[in-house]
Amino acid sequence: MKVLICDATDPKALKIIEDAGIEVVNQPDITPDELLETIPDFPCMVVRSRTKVTKQVIDAGKSLKAIVRAGVGLDNIDVPYAKEKGIQVLNTPSASTQSVAELTIAYLMALARQIPQMTASMKAGKWEKKAFLGIEVADKTLGLIGSGRIGRAVADRAIALGMTVIAYDPYLDELENVELVDLEELLKRADFISLHVPHTDETHNILDEEAFTRMKDGVRVINCARGGTIDEDALYQAIKNGKVAGAALDVYAKEPPAETKLFTLEQVIGSPHVGAGTREGIRYDQNKIDSINNVISQPYDRVRYGLQEKYYDLSPYNVTRIIKGKESDQDNEANSVYTRAKGFLEKWLEEGILLREDQPAYYVYHQTFPLPSGETLTRKAFISAFELSTFDEGIVLPHEKTHAGPKIDRLKLTRATETYFGNIFMLYPDPENRISAIFDRAIERTPDIQARELYEKDVLHQVWVVTDPDVLAAVSQEMEPKTNLIIADGHHRYETALNYQAEMQEKHPDAPPEAGFNYRMVAMVSMSDPGLVILPTHRLIFDYQKLTSDEILERAGNYFQVEELASRSQLEQRLEDSGSVSGVLGLVSSQGFYLLTLQDQDVMAELEPDRVPAWRNLDVSILHSLLLTKIMEVDQEAIDNLENIKYLREPDLGYDEVQKSDSAFLFILKPTRIEQVTACTDAGEKMPQKSTDFYPKIITGLAMLPVQASERL
Repeated sequence: MKVLICDATDPKALKIIEDAGIEVVNQPDITPDELLETIPDFPCMVVRSRTKVTKQVIDAGKSLKAIVRAGVGLDNIDVPYAKEKGIQVLNTPSASTQSVAELTIAYLMALARQIPQMTASMKAGKWEKKAFLGIEVADKTLGLIGSGRIGRAVADRAIALGMTVIAYDPYLDELENVELVDLEELLKRADFISLHVPHTDETHNILDEEAFTRMKDGVRVINCARGGTIDEDALYQAIKNGKVAGAALDVYAKEPPAETKLFTLEQVIGSPHVGAGTREGIRYDQNKIDSINNVISQPYDRVRYGLQEKYYDLSPYNVTRIIKGKESDQDNEANSVYTRAKGFLEKWLEEGILLREDQPAYYVYHQTFPLPSGETLTRKAFISAFELSTFDEGIVLPHEKTHAGPKIDRLKLTRATETYFGNIFMLYPDPENRISAIFDRAIERTPDIQARELYEKDVLHQVWVVTDPDVLAAVSQEMEPKTNLIIADGHHRYETALNYQAEMQEKHPDAPPEAGFNYRMVAMVSMSDPGLVILPTHRLIFDYQKLTSDEILERAGNYFQVEELASRSQLEQRLEDSGSVSGVLGLVSSQGFYLLTLQDQDVMAELEPDRVPAWRNLDVSILHSLLLTKIMEVDQEAIDNLENIKYLREPDLGYDEVQKSDSAFLFILKPTRIEQVTACTDAGEKMPQKSTDFYPKIITGLAMLPVQASERL
């Protein structure tokens, strides 16, 4: 027997099927036309919400005996026609029970105590104690319309809160601890009404204008089931005339809802159909590996200069095998670094080397490291799924230019694995570090992960997995209104995520906003964090033949005060002593060490008239526009293509190179300051590439984020 998997499905589920001796044909991106051609040979098919099993598909399935829906709803399957044809239709009704039940109770409490409204009032600077008195839920009556698995799970939780639970369900004769009543009595008695029914002809607008007139005054309504079961216009009027005191909606007649009047009412709270969706990430099971130190790595673009081989030697499960795998002369479309990456991911999940979290979590991430001065700092971050937004929306701002090559490479990896492994390093405004304070109170315990990475051995990495719903909610509320977040590191990966999102949205036009591909894993750090450190990135120009060292210095003398120094140490000390003065650069050639000090900033205004002053005053801008482009006549396109230029955190390699070659020139820079970064991003300017090096790097392998179309975040 064989089964056709038509949508993205957890590898663990596929393994269970295979272990039962069933051949699995996994085609998670199969198109409708391809499905019609393929289905005749299969007795069983498994779908999620993407694939539509229409009459045409059922007719084409000459051998079809069973259709399995990996989930609850059967809206995408023509069930009556399948049954007419003798085909069994199955679903997994308990798949989202806990998530939806918990969201329903959360909404019940939020409506009772007006929590969202109080939060909005407080954020507006008000102190309105008497305006938000709320009600207690104990001794109140909850009316359930529908009492299947989710309804019963809600009932259990409501009873624990001291509520009386009644239910209308024409398909049941009795229900433990719940009084079954007809719909008329439920509407008359219930203080809260929660819907738990599918959307069918029978349940369409089951709460309509007439139903609202029969309800108690001040009733509160919750719908985490299916859109189309409430007449939204009638609900709007019932709230306006005071019949309904509040409504909480996770589902809508049309999703995403068009301009709806409901959200003009302060009594209405809602979410974008996330009831069955949580943010369970992937991480290493430390019981299955010898040491977490041996499976983590630097970000992919730092895996160079022999590091790849060293990471491979550390462990057969090192994440480098996925993010920066070894290439082969025999690589082709069917067997490449990308297909092998996918294979490693699936194999490690199957073997339990990697595990899925069993509940939503933030990963609080501290990095403790020494400075050359001997001072020790700790930078505080948290890792989360972040909803992607384009740069023109003003939520996320880039600060550096990017190269095309790395984006193509990362896109291929994302297509193959449908998972993000490395973090975007994101800075968020938080002058009082309120979010760090929330997390500090939540992590007064031993960290869940403690590691030191091969390359930056002096850095201690500590991670706490935080799952407390109150903490998650508090942090989410703090983050929700924030804009002007800055990408500190990971510009290529963020732009890749936007490109992947666009591809997937075209492929899955009906996917909801919470689909996995609409999100990216990020490590968030406050701009005011005391541990935020930026290092300079030096430039080595090599195989340069156009001018000699003397000719470069002669030309530079037209714009800079040029001072020859005796040694490397003297040059670096003079740069440090110059402090925040812009336009002070170091130049090292085979002829010696030189300090260049810009004499007049006006030259940058002449060279870059369309740039803002904040950009023109950057040392990297002065280096690229004046020294490299104008004085040395280095082609900007060549720089963009990384031709004859190396970017160095540690300048030692550059110092060695210039001693060996008259055609090599090393430019020593001071670190860009965070206020310069924010000044450029606030003005909408992108800094030259490699303008900043935030130290230490956010390492890869601490957490991973699956972003298949079927994932719900």
